[in-house]
Amino acid sequence: FVVIYLSNKFNFNMLHKSIFTVFFLVTFFIGKSQTVFDFEDLTVPAPGYWNGSDLSFGFGNEFVRFENDFNPAYQSWSGFAYSTLVDNVTQGFENQYSTYAGNAHSGANFGLCYIGSNWENNFEIIPSVCFFSEDTKPLSVYVSNATYTALEVLNEGGFNQFSEGDWYKLVIEGKNQGNSTGIVEYYLIDFRNSLTFVNNSWHEFDLSSLGVVTSLEFYVESSDTGDYGINTPAYFCLDDLSFDSFTTQNLAQHAKVTVYPNPTTDYLHILNFENIDHVHILDLSGRIIMSNIQTEIVSVADLSPGIYFATIHTAEGQFTRKFIKQ
Repeated sequence: FVVIYLSNKFNFNMLHKSIFTVFFLVTFFIGKSQTVFDFEDLTVPAPGYWNGSDLSFGFGNEFVRFENDFNPAYQSWSGFAYSTLVDNVTQGFENQYSTYAGNAHSGANFGLCYIGSNWENNFEIIPSVCFFSEDTKPLSVYVSNATYTALEVLNEGGFNQFSEGDWYKLVIEGKNQGNSTGIVEYYLIDFRNSLTFVNNSWHEFDLSSLGVVTSLEFYVESSDTGDYGINTPAYFCLDDLSFDSFTTQNLAQHAKVTVYPNPTTDYLHILNFENIDHVHILDLSGRIIMSNIQTEIVSVADLSPGIYFATIHTAEGQFTRKFIKQ
């Protein structure tokens, strides 16, 4: 709070400057509503890691959700997991949940990602995705190698050993309702130009150039590929994802454009519809599947289970709300 003391001799110029200061501070703090997802609020099961075997298909909080795909038939997973394991010396697939950095960036928990591929479409990479509940400006994330990946490329004589010219990089693409907002890259392993770099610490990866997004897509690329896609084990670790969860404009409108219940099965209710012009429902690819909705109760019973976006058009602008259809 800023308190202005007024006396018989108060200075109007000082009053003007003080009012400007109050306005600046309020605007600054509204516009800089920074959030850090540090994985510390997640409960880690007894093995020291969570890989989606409970079939919850992801984790997160009210701001962000990390998607996970667990296959009970093969007891395999892709997408995001989380862990406390920091063994950076034991080689092999059994050590797939450890970070090569030897510690989490902060606290005890960190995120883990395995990038899957489509066996039915030339083993094309399937990005791992995290979704935001609001239009969000990502700022940074800390990344490191997974132990399994790092030791495989260093294994002399091994199938996945790297040699001069090889590389392995993480790529993050921003998406806003399915449309790309930009791409950033970081080489986790780099054997080009006589280097033998294998990241063994936490690197702060700048995401600010991606602008305003509704999701982030993570994938990896490698110089070592074959008939079945990437030979390099497609893992990496992440921690402390930092982002601005609201802008000045949509913070003021947040209460006016809420949808509920979420998740839902049959109907989606749109709060304060009298302030709304119309609504579109979009799927994950950004395709409009329901358009020009002009009622506060929307039947979604015919939608397939999954994640959708409601774009809400008001006189103040357009706002996006993510919801899950069960």
